[in-house]
Amino acid sequence: MYYIFVENDKIIGSGEFKSVNDDIQSISVAEELYNSYNKEPLKYTFADKEIKENPEYANEQMQKRILEFRKDFFNTSLGNIRRKVTMKTGEIKDFLTDLLPVISFGVQSGRTVNIITYKTPDFSQNIADLTELQEVKQTTPEFIQECFEQVNKDFTGI
Repeated sequence: MYYIFVENDKIIGSGEFKSVNDDIQSISVAEELYNSYNKEPLKYTFADKEIKENPEYANEQMQKRILEFRKDFFNTSLGNIRRKVTMKTGEIKDFLTDLLPVISFGVQSGRTVNIITYKTPDFSQNIADLTELQEVKQTTPEFIQECFEQVNKDFTGI
């Protein structure tokens, strides 16, 4: 037998034996549901005295992926830029504080400066391989301005 445990109308866990605690309900479930719950517990909720899929789960996961992506990237007209860049040497540099001044100088000097940007992923799916989203783009004075505006946003929060 397989059980999902509920206390105060909230799922608190699962097991193969009934709970001996009188305050905890042991809801008998099929093995498939039990295994699915153990893989993705947030996907399920207790409603109407049943274990059901959480109708908000997909949206919650999408919002979580967006927030995680935005911690590591900022958006520009050329695409998304990784905040922490791993150089060929393996050294990690901050794009805005370490690389932007050099890139800006190159653009002001009339040089062609290419950077790796990322297309915006499909947040409804798990983001498995970001290299598939990479594109090489040529920087522009407008891009440099957008980056300096991002530095200002990061600093002031506005």
